[in-house]
Amino acid sequence: MKKKWISFLIALILAGQLFAGAGISESYAWDRETNQKQIYTYLTAQMGLNVAAACGIMANIERECGFNPDIIGGGRFYGLCQWGGSRRQDLISYCSQKGLDYKTVEGQMNYLEYELQKDYPELLQKLRTIACTQEGAYQAGYDWCYYFERPGNIVQESTKRGNLAMTTYWAMYGAAASLPFRSWIDSPAAGQHYEGTVRLEGWAILGEAITEIRAVVNDNELVCARKEREDVNVAYPEYNVKQAGFYANVPTAFLNEGANKVALYAYKGTVKYEIGTVEFTCSDLDVTKPVVTDVSVTDVNENGYTITCKVTDDGQIDRVQFPTWTEAGGQDDLDPQWMTSQTSRGTMEGDAVTCRIKVKDHDYESGVYLTHIYAIDTGGNMGMAMLECQVPEGAVRIGDLNGDKLVTAEDSLRVLRHVVKLEQLADTWMKAADADGDGGVTAQDALLILQRVVKLISAL
Repeated sequence: MKKKWISFLIALILAGQLFAGAGISESYAWDRETNQKQIYTYLTAQMGLNVAAACGIMANIERECGFNPDIIGGGRFYGLCQWGGSRRQDLISYCSQKGLDYKTVEGQMNYLEYELQKDYPELLQKLRTIACTQEGAYQAGYDWCYYFERPGNIVQESTKRGNLAMTTYWAMYGAAASLPFRSWIDSPAAGQHYEGTVRLEGWAILGEAITEIRAVVNDNELVCARKEREDVNVAYPEYNVKQAGFYANVPTAFLNEGANKVALYAYKGTVKYEIGTVEFTCSDLDVTKPVVTDVSVTDVNENGYTITCKVTDDGQIDRVQFPTWTEAGGQDDLDPQWMTSQTSRGTMEGDAVTCRIKVKDHDYESGVYLTHIYAIDTGGNMGMAMLECQVPEGAVRIGDLNGDKLVTAEDSLRVLRHVVKLEQLADTWMKAADADGDGGVTAQDALLILQRVVKLISAL
């Protein structure tokens, strides 16, 4: 009997019934043009996608919501990408944590970038490497619909959105791809002498989004961070670049007492553009490591724990990172970008640093958690401490209706049995059964859980 129910649910989902993302094509009363430009700027300048990839995503956003970030579709799907169920709640929670308004383009685009990095890394990689051509715009529109939105009539709708990206949005933005490369190095200055530390700064722009800035310092390579440069935007408004600037604190281990040389390059995918080469001298280099002391763990519960510590240095602290993983799973839940990501970064107030470790970032696992603390100064010197914490059981994993820490078709079946009154779920499992976060348990929750099982959605 169980196999029949499960087969029925899978058939419903694969047939596209009761599934999100059918698209919205009506006209609404808001500033569509402003929102469209803001989204394009975020995709290219903030996320570093090329024009073709941006055109593909924008074609999908038009079909989903007509560029209205504050619209509800189908009674329960919301915003630019028509997020539903737990994804809608995750949007709201993420924006709240970041001090953003979830009803705005800014809030939703920030969440979209986070969601892509976390749950759709393969799609994001496709978009980052797609050809910046009319055909590339079509492919980006098709792939976004097929792998991210996943409407019921998936092939037909993906084709429509690919064509929309190619005929409408490439025609609108494609010319930007032909603008020439421009750049400048502010620091270090040629022939100058530096004491203690050296900071790289400058700017680089291209008609397509630059994906990375790299520096080679005395044969040692590092990647530069990006930042806004209003002066560049004023001088070259046609480039429509949000983060034209770049910077990096050069690790003192890369520098010599005396003569040094740095070569800077901008990359668009695998294509390299030379920014320039500068020779300079250094002395009295900072080689002292930061010191991490007074480490304590508080507020330990089924949802996670809070770490506080003190970090001191004879120079300036750049950041403090808290990479964490569970003993049971090895490092399968470790943030892959822990060295630089905001997710693994602590909050600094003077020499006091705080970080909250959340079980939801580690598959809701209980048991032994291991955290390393890395304090990095502006000279690239690193101090370290480590700790363990025992996290108690109790956190509810959405979709797990039997406590085995897995989400399976059996869990979906239990929800459906509850809905049709063949089984009464205990209070313990009601929260886990509420997959769409609306406070009730319905057949839609059973469908969402099974969609997760067959990987039509990436998370609950």
